[in-house]
Amino acid sequence: MAIKYFIFITFIISLFTLFIGVGTKQKIQESEEKPIMIFDNSVLFTINSQEIQRIVDSKKTLIYKKKEESFDSKVVFKTTENNIYDTLISDYTLKVGNKISFLGNVVFERSDFMKLTSEEVFYDLSKKIAHNTKDFVASYYNNKLTGNSFYTKDIYYMKSKDVTFEIELKD
Repeated sequence: MAIKYFIFITFIISLFTLFIGVGTKQKIQESEEKPIMIFDNSVLFTINSQEIQRIVDSKKTLIYKKKEESFDSKVVFKTTENNIYDTLISDYTLKVGNKISFLGNVVFERSDFMKLTSEEVFYDLSKKIAHNTKDFVASYYNNKLTGNSFYTKDIYYMKSKDVTFEIELKD
């Protein structure tokens, strides 16, 4: 009789541990998404039927199903204006859909007349709008601007809150 109870309890314990182990493995696999492609020291181009729209130069790029991550990257965008390019350099870049987040030591340049440094910049590819929510320091031609958030469109238009200007006057 004792042998029957021992076998029955051993069977119940083995079934219980079997189901606990399977549940834990599924949770781990769901939380870790593996990249589809990995590029080291790469230059990636986005090309349409007429021109190159975007160039991404990075030390490491990870492409997942729904997002892309780049480390130590430089991204160049063509604007609607001729000979005007937006260049964004950052430590980390995350692209989800049509929105790109540039994080860590971000430098935003618009051709040769505007340069902005901040800790974050968000760029919308469909609207060609760049904005941020943290402090920034910018130079527009020879004039210095500081503020705590900015918003710029594809053309020569920029909005900001709490801006301080330092304008150089010619003698």
